[in-house]
Amino acid sequence: MQTLNYRQNTPESINRLLAQKQVYTDAKTLQGWYLFLSIPVMMILNVLVKPLLLSKWVEEAWRFDLTNTIALFALILTFYELFYIKPTVAKLKEKAAKIQESFDCFVYGLEWNSVLCGEKICDTDVALYSSKFKKSQGNVNNYFDWYTPDISQLDKNQSMLACQKENLGWDIVQRKKFKKLVTFGAVLAFSISAIAGFYSEFKIQEFILSVIIPSLPAITYAISNHFDNLEAITNKESLKSATDNVSRFSSITTKHVRNIQNSIYLNRKDNSLIFDWFYDYERESMQRGISYASRQLVRRICFGRDSE
Repeated sequence: MQTLNYRQNTPESINRLLAQKQVYTDAKTLQGWYLFLSIPVMMILNVLVKPLLLSKWVEEAWRFDLTNTIALFALILTFYELFYIKPTVAKLKEKAAKIQESFDCFVYGLEWNSVLCGEKICDTDVALYSSKFKKSQGNVNNYFDWYTPDISQLDKNQSMLACQKENLGWDIVQRKKFKKLVTFGAVLAFSISAIAGFYSEFKIQEFILSVIIPSLPAITYAISNHFDNLEAITNKESLKSATDNVSRFSSITTKHVRNIQNSIYLNRKDNSLIFDWFYDYERESMQRGISYASRQLVRRICFGRDSE
C-alpha cells in the first residue's frame, strides 16, 4: 500500500510542487517589478535626480523640473497596478492554488472538489511550468518530503489533518513577519520623501505633487497588503483552531478534513503574495519548528508521549 510519504515524493507530485512554485514566482515577479518602479526608482527620481537637475551645479540649459513628470509616472503606476497587475496576479494565484490543491488531493488520497475548484490545471501546463522552474532554479531537493515523513505513520484522516496543520502553521508565522516588513518599508519610503520636502520648504501644492502623489503606489500597496494579510492571518488562525478542535474528536472523518481543505484552497487562492527571497530566508528555521511539532504530534498519537 502506498503511504503518504511515498505519494508526496513521486515524480508527478514533485512536478506539481515545482509548477505551483513557478506560477507563484511569475505572479511575484510581476508584482516585484511594480514595487521596484514605485519605491526605489520613484525615490531616486524624487529625492536625488530632481534636486540634481535643479541644482546650481547643472547648466541652466539642462535644468528641468521633474515634479509633474514624476507625479504623472506615479499615477500611471497606480492605475496600472489596479487595472492590470491585480487581476493578472489574481488569475495566477488561482492557477497556483489549483495545482497545489491537486498535489494535496493526490498525496492525501482525497477526491477533487470540482464544485469549489472547477477544472484541474491540465498536465501539459503543469509540465510546462515545472520545466520552466527546473531551467531557472535547477535545485529541486527542497520539494522532497514536503510534509514531515513521520506523518505517514498516522491513519489516513489523522495524517491529512496533520498535513493541514503544517500548511496553516507555516503560513501564519510567515505572514505576520512579512506584513510588518512591508509596512515598515512603505513608512520609510514616505518618511524619506517627506523629510526631503521639509528641508526643501515645500508649500502645500508642492508637497502634494512631490511627496504625496509619488508615494501613492507604495502607500496603496502597503495598505492593501496589510489588510489582505490581516484577513488571511485571521482566517488561518480560525482554521488552525478548527483543526485543533477536530483533532480532539474521538473519530476524525473524511468530511471533517475535506471541509478544512476547502477553506485552505480558498485561502490560497485569495492570499496576498509573499516574495520568494523572504520565503527562502525564513524557510529553514521555520521548517525545523514545523517538523518538530509534527513529529511530537505523531509520537503523542502513536505512543501516547512526547520525546525530545
